[in-house]
Amino acid sequence: MIQTLTFPDIEDLLCTFLTGALGVPVGTRASSASSFVRVLRTGGPPATRVSDSPQVTVEAYHSRESGAVQLLERARRAITDLPGLELSGFRVKSVDIIGGPVNLPDPSTSLFRYTFTAVVQIRGKQPI
Repeated sequence: MIQTLTFPDIEDLLCTFLTGALGVPVGTRASSASSFVRVLRTGGPPATRVSDSPQVTVEAYHSRESGAVQLLERARRAITDLPGLELSGFRVKSVDIIGGPVNLPDPSTSLFRYTFTAVVQIRGKQPI
């Protein structure tokens, strides 16, 4: 019998990865910093027995509009380059950018915000 594999918390996995890649605060909540990135799981098709394809939206905030654009582009490049890499024991199979970049003003902050959305297909691993 084929056993269903376990899948990661994609938000946590990408927040950890992007923190190292970008050098700014990265999390699932807004920060008080003048420059930060949010990662939110926004859906995705159902997982199979061996892989999951979560849809994630990445938001780059910055005090300058050009800074938000540049930060988003750095995050987008980092995520686009993930296929073939292993993050915490989970192999990234593919990344499809499905939307963005988008200038999406945030009414709750005075910062500029740009976003993109991607589907990250990731292989599961054997449960412990």
